Amino acid sequence: MANLNIKEIVEWMIEEAKDKASDGIAVIDEGEIVKKFGVESGWLQSHGPEIYHECDRHSEVLDSLIYTGNDRDYWSIQLTINKV
Repeated sequence: MANLNIKEIVEWMIEEAKDKASDGIAVIDEGEIVKKFGVESGWLQSHGPEIYHECDRHSEVLDSLIYTGNDRDYWSIQLTINKV
């Protein structure tokens, strides 16, 4: 597995969310994180508490939610961004 820096990945996710956000909400698929950072599938699930904690440290993130589809092989994170 790639050297994980949760802070760096969360900062990237926030920047991506700012670019993607429709009505302040953006979804980032885990596949984008896997491709960009070389982490293993399931990374969002296995690092959920640390990701939530890091998101909470950023004032531009109003809410974060990690979720999966019915098959649990497909994870995403939804970020609600303060676009003020």
